[in-house]
Amino acid sequence: MNPKTPNDARQRRIPHKRRLLCAAISLSLTPLATPSFAQEQEIEEVVVTGSFIRRSEGFSQASSVTQVSAEDLIDTGTLNMGEVIQNLSFVNGSASATTNTIQGTSSLSNSVDLRGLGASSTLTLLDGKRVVDENLNNMIPTIAIQRLDIVADGAAALYGNEAVAGVVNFIPYKSYDGFKLDTFTERDSRGDYEEHSVQALWGEQIGPLDVVLAGQFRTNSRLAWDERNKLTNSGLVLSGNAPGNWYVPDRDASGQYTGDRSSAIDPNCGSRTERTDYVEGANNNPFGAALGANCYFDFGDTRSFREPQDITQYFSNVTWDVADDLTLSLQGYRTKYHSMTYTSTSNPGDSRVPELPTVRGEMPGNPFRAVNASNQPLFGFDANGDGVPDRGTVDVNNDGRMDALVAGTTGGPGLIPLYEDVQARSLRPINKTHTPSDGHTTDMDNLGSYTDRVSRYSFQADFAVPFIEGWEGMAAYTYGEANLKFMSNQNYDIEAMKQGLNCDVVNDREACYNPFFVVDQSTNNTVHVMNAVAGRSYEYTRDTLATVDIVLNGELPIPGGFELPGGVIGAAVGYQNRASSYRNTPSLQEIRGDTFIGTAATEAVTSGSRDVDAYFVELAIPLLPSVEIEAAVRREEFSTGQESTDPKIGATWQATDWLTLRATRGEAFIAPSLEQLLNPVTCGLDEITDPFGPHSGFTVACGGGNPTLENESAESKQLGIDLEFDNFDFHVTWNETDFANRIVGTSGQQIVNADFQDFKAATGFAGDGTVGNRPSAAQLTSWVNSGASDPSIIRDPNNIQSILRVDNTGSVNAERVKVTAYDIVANYHFGFNDWGDFRIGLQATYLDEFLFQANADEDIVDGVGMQNDATGAAPALPEWKANLTLGWSRGSHSVVSIVHYVDDMIYDGPTFSHIDFFSGTYRPANIVDTGIKAWTDMDIAYTYRGLELFDGEMALSIGSRNVFDREAQRTPQLAGVLGELQDPMGRSIYARLVYDF
Repeated sequence: MNPKTPNDARQRRIPHKRRLLCAAISLSLTPLATPSFAQEQEIEEVVVTGSFIRRSEGFSQASSVTQVSAEDLIDTGTLNMGEVIQNLSFVNGSASATTNTIQGTSSLSNSVDLRGLGASSTLTLLDGKRVVDENLNNMIPTIAIQRLDIVADGAAALYGNEAVAGVVNFIPYKSYDGFKLDTFTERDSRGDYEEHSVQALWGEQIGPLDVVLAGQFRTNSRLAWDERNKLTNSGLVLSGNAPGNWYVPDRDASGQYTGDRSSAIDPNCGSRTERTDYVEGANNNPFGAALGANCYFDFGDTRSFREPQDITQYFSNVTWDVADDLTLSLQGYRTKYHSMTYTSTSNPGDSRVPELPTVRGEMPGNPFRAVNASNQPLFGFDANGDGVPDRGTVDVNNDGRMDALVAGTTGGPGLIPLYEDVQARSLRPINKTHTPSDGHTTDMDNLGSYTDRVSRYSFQADFAVPFIEGWEGMAAYTYGEANLKFMSNQNYDIEAMKQGLNCDVVNDREACYNPFFVVDQSTNNTVHVMNAVAGRSYEYTRDTLATVDIVLNGELPIPGGFELPGGVIGAAVGYQNRASSYRNTPSLQEIRGDTFIGTAATEAVTSGSRDVDAYFVELAIPLLPSVEIEAAVRREEFSTGQESTDPKIGATWQATDWLTLRATRGEAFIAPSLEQLLNPVTCGLDEITDPFGPHSGFTVACGGGNPTLENESAESKQLGIDLEFDNFDFHVTWNETDFANRIVGTSGQQIVNADFQDFKAATGFAGDGTVGNRPSAAQLTSWVNSGASDPSIIRDPNNIQSILRVDNTGSVNAERVKVTAYDIVANYHFGFNDWGDFRIGLQATYLDEFLFQANADEDIVDGVGMQNDATGAAPALPEWKANLTLGWSRGSHSVVSIVHYVDDMIYDGPTFSHIDFFSGTYRPANIVDTGIKAWTDMDIAYTYRGLELFDGEMALSIGSRNVFDREAQRTPQLAGVLGELQDPMGRSIYARLVYDF
């Protein structure tokens, strides 16, 4: 059924509705459902996003607006809004990607990143109002979305903070007559992944109330990395410290300590030449693989490309026409998003390793057999027969424990084999040979629960403005709240580790913690110990947003009754107040300061809030019947001290019936978020390769808020041309955004790289930091002792070439970006005798330049055609990105096909050549030469409409996405795939049944 058409009187009452020929540029993915394309259709439209002014004429806006209708969403063959958004030609970056790769892409959270300027530069709205959570997974049911309006142009003059690259507005059904039931099922052709959904939409006029209700439940299974074995094993899936590196004391020929020590890996580490491919669902390569002085942990079989998830969503809207000049409405939605996450058995942590006690030789599972300088096994005394070697009164190896007494190299009565007291140099608290904790699967994947609850309600009044004839108004109050609860499963409890290492081996052996590879299950840890070491507890975040909106619009009279040749001036004025707050509750280990991966500093519950007052004015000035000038300005003032005034001006000239020219120029800004300003210091992991030495791998990195952050600012320009004929339309829009003072997160790698450049400048060192071109340990020691090195880099005093932690990885104002692009849209439709109706649609973006400068000291770089792996200033940027839609319909039958194209790019990411030393890997060694190849895939669907059942009508669709099973290109990066560009899913097949009555 179709949405109800309000009567003409209601159109006059409500300023945000009108009848018009659609002036916006349509994405045109819809299969043909009308009998003829040549017939011009008059449709009921909500005023297109980008203006608050009510117009009686169907002028095109000066800013380019793309519309994605409900039918377009169906044709994409997916209910995942992240996938829909990611395929749009003017969307770049990892924010919308749905593939987990530890490269910034995630299936848990998807948002919109217009022009690749970052998700925070695109403002997401629902029904024209801000949302507390811009995660697309937490929006309203798909069936309740009437359309999406996308303004890919700076819009801060109307919408304020964040609308730098543009605005995406989800428009829900607010009037509907009937009931629609929609079921959807999908699975990949390999049988590894499946998704199911059922959703319903109902609307009815109940007395004076116009009621719309919708609900959806969607669930999908897991797609694990090990279910794409060759792809995953082409990339980095091995990390150091399995389960750790150890300091082992040196002995002389008689077996006595020399006072020196050596670094060693676990003696039970596996062979790199015996590493195997992945078996799905198995504990693969549990003993790691040795290479050089390191034992590598295999984490590639523990993670997911897509996490299993369940999403429940509800939406409602009630409208009451109280009188001819007053309409009230109440709208609300609620979403529960739940996912089970899969991560590495344990992440490594080095920063607090020095706090751990010595691991005694008598500890269960200690594999370091004591030997003399000739490698002969040593024995110790056990006078009381308790299995613990007797100790003397000296501590030659200076490990805090008295040394065990050495009996020699021959065993006998009262003697026991002697094992070394060792100290951890680096450690992964849990390894694949350990007893699974309650939070680990049997194959040692580390599970975490993730639940996000989002709700919002909005009360709105549309009214005739008293005392001002012809003016209409809107006043609304909106409150949104997001509550996230997630398992903090990669902290680990250092106090539990200490307690387990200091256990009473004789009387309380079950309390002991064995940190080594386990070869004898009698020496394995108990579940109780594993649970204590795992230190699993929940973290909580709560965000709220309360908004008051007031908008008045009407005609602005000119004194003396004068009227412009084009008609009267349209005007809108408005006020908005936003009150936002957040509250973050750390895990128990963080509150106590007991996190192994982190610091000893205790964390506390943190919170913050601020108010924003905003005022705007918008004018539509019809200079001539065919020329309109649009002007707007908005002022925002933040209680945290930020402020901004942003103007915008645009012009539209309808030169002929078929030719329209457009132009805009405006300013925009992004204020630092509350978390960017106020967050306490927290720690995580960064992938760091040290140019000073061999250190390479995940390293603890800590950072917090920066109260000195300033606004990001931008200037945008657009020029457009629209050609519209009976059955053909063509649109080109040139867009330029100059984005300055961008807030960027400083990574641990950037800090280390900057320190290396300072070292080279100060000392004249000419090496580039690669193997064979690094400074010596003595040179590094001299640099650290000079006081000129960056104190944020915390190095191991016992091994200067090992980085324990990097601090100060917070946000700073640094970058400048200028992006220039051309958006192209074309549609052609025709009928061909009795063959039916055909349609061809093109949506494409040509990226002319993406100039970025990380800071004032660095060169300006053009990132177009580059992967841009080494910088956070730019995402992967294909020069061309396009979607070609082909549609056919005849009677009850229709077919739609969408071809997606992404241009090739230069690969500038890491090559990780050391992967080649391990068997069972498939690293593409020529990736630098081949680059990232151009990507083309095709989706296709057939739909039959008109099946009658119980006074209703059914439509059945069968389709396939990536119908030719194009495989993602193998790369050396994490998981072997570039998640922001390509999907490892392969071909999927789906069916959809819609019942409408």
